[in-house]
Amino acid sequence: MKKSIFINLTITFSFLLIILALSLYIGQMFLHGCLWWECVPERGFHVLDWDVPIEFFPKDAYKSPIAPSSEGDNEIERGSQIIFWDKDNGVAMYGMGRYPTVNNAIRQYEHLAKVDNKKESGFEWKIPLDRQPYKSNTADAFMITCINQERISCNMIARYQEYTIRFYSIIDEKMTYLDFENIVVYLDKQISSRLYP
Repeated sequence: MKKSIFINLTITFSFLLIILALSLYIGQMFLHGCLWWECVPERGFHVLDWDVPIEFFPKDAYKSPIAPSSEGDNEIERGSQIIFWDKDNGVAMYGMGRYPTVNNAIRQYEHLAKVDNKKESGFEWKIPLDRQPYKSNTADAFMITCINQERISCNMIARYQEYTIRFYSIIDEKMTYLDFENIVVYLDKQISSRLYP
């Protein structure tokens, strides 16, 4: 009799422990999108804390405020903005996402890089500089691509730990490649100073 009570209590206790562990696991995944040992640390800033200053763009440029993107890809923070100039003929877009794990950010960067590399070789455009394009010293992954398909446009994609940044711009008489690169340098310095002070 005592042995059967002990067995029943052991089974009940084990069952309750399993239920508690599953509840903690499901709660952690639902609330944070990651398990404790893979979650990114708390940060002292939010992706909405800064945008690209209008001074980097042509004089007639105007921009939307940085705001959470309407569509996401499992980010825990996301923000984007759009900039227009030359009667809306010129356009640039900036977006930043923070992911619950570094592996999520790696997958997103690889997806963006794969999409961006699907350019037909007939449309490739060489960066018009006598030197190599800017490379980040702090980014875990970084690439700049440009394409000439009716209009010239350039795209920067970067990953810094759990963050991905994308900046796209039309290149024209008012917004040169060097203007584009100055914004890339600004974005790189902004996130680098926050993650690697």
